[in-house]
Amino acid sequence: MPKVGKNIYLRKDGRYEGRYIAARDENGKPRYASVYGRTVHEVEAKLAEVKAKLREEFSDETIRFSDAVTEWLEDRQKHLAAATTDRYEYFLYRYFVPEFGDRDINSITDIEINAFIVGLADKDKYGENAIGGTTIENLRSIVGGVVSFARKNKEAYRSLRSMVKIERDSYEPLDSDEIRRLVSCAKYNRNPEMLGVMLTLFTGIGTGELCALSWDDFDLPRREIYIKHTLYRIKNKEGGKKRTKLAVTDVRKSAIRTVQYPQELDSYVRELYHKGCVFLTGDKEKFLEQRSFANHLESMIKGHGLSGLTLQRVKKTHDKGLADIRYISDPYYEKQNSSKAQVQVRLDERWLIKEMENDLRPLRNILGISSHEMGAVMGISEDDYKAIEAGEAVMDWDLFLSLLFFFKYNSKTESVVDALGLYPNALQERLGIRN
Repeated sequence: MPKVGKNIYLRKDGRYEGRYIAARDENGKPRYASVYGRTVHEVEAKLAEVKAKLREEFSDETIRFSDAVTEWLEDRQKHLAAATTDRYEYFLYRYFVPEFGDRDINSITDIEINAFIVGLADKDKYGENAIGGTTIENLRSIVGGVVSFARKNKEAYRSLRSMVKIERDSYEPLDSDEIRRLVSCAKYNRNPEMLGVMLTLFTGIGTGELCALSWDDFDLPRREIYIKHTLYRIKNKEGGKKRTKLAVTDVRKSAIRTVQYPQELDSYVRELYHKGCVFLTGDKEKFLEQRSFANHLESMIKGHGLSGLTLQRVKKTHDKGLADIRYISDPYYEKQNSSKAQVQVRLDERWLIKEMENDLRPLRNILGISSHEMGAVMGISEDDYKAIEAGEAVMDWDLFLSLLFFFKYNSKTESVVDALGLYPNALQERLGIRN
């Protein structure tokens, strides 16, 4: 039935049906009833009348927790993506409604809610099902939103957020030996899963983003990947045996980006490229969820002495700046320990120069200037500039820096330089430049 209003649907017989919560089961889940009318306004009036009668059963100050959850979720649907509200609904009905569903929300203290949430992290009681620090923070935020909405103030949210916090899940980055073993495993296992791990290691793609990737998101000539989707498991509202289903949704606007993978992975990408298909499965519609991806990875790395390696640790390695591309070309490469040495190692001058040579013509075209004008700006002849742009002459480091700052501090090419990775943090540290 097509939805025409808040919990109002147009039936096939031409009547309008309005649904409301008539009762709740032992777990606090709502049981719906319906009213009918020939117009939307008629149904809205009947719904208002029924809800008023139901409210009379409780005192004016009584707000049942389960009712507050329902109303809060309906309000959130106006502002958030469906996948997000589905996850909120899952957390609330799994943890909180069975515990607090029939209680007056005003009688539940913030300390009581916090104690309940922290108790869910008890590994002695829940074992592998115990929640981690990150989930605790999420639960505090969600239930704080429900309570604040019901009480029509933000004090509950602030109070819960100020509670003593459990440390978030911490993942140690890979050490040099683990990185070498992982790269070796990827060389001997030429498949999308291991390529995905390499992309996470050298570009920082998140697991959900990786699972949602399509080969159509790859730009092979520029070695770029457009990150615009992520994969979630959400509640299946279509009925059937399965309670949940996989859904590919848009990432937050602030997270939409383009990442460039290193040239050393180019042959790997081209070998597996399958236009029009999902990256990890090679299928046109089937996706691989995060848990299955992690299980596949675990089975592949067993023989390489990498037990305990997780995708979170791989991403942390990239985020910490420890994933040097030289691990691919040199099986004996190891980062030096001093912080100064680490900056020098991370800054690969030859790679930066090569990237500038590859992107010189597109950058110049963006500005709409001729090779003669570029040569004049750089203080070299037009012929010398053309030779560099054509790959017939080698660019030196001084010329690279001149070109870098010319493009970096031009409004038309500034964002392109950042997207191409031509001005990394390591170079800024070496030059002593801060934003």
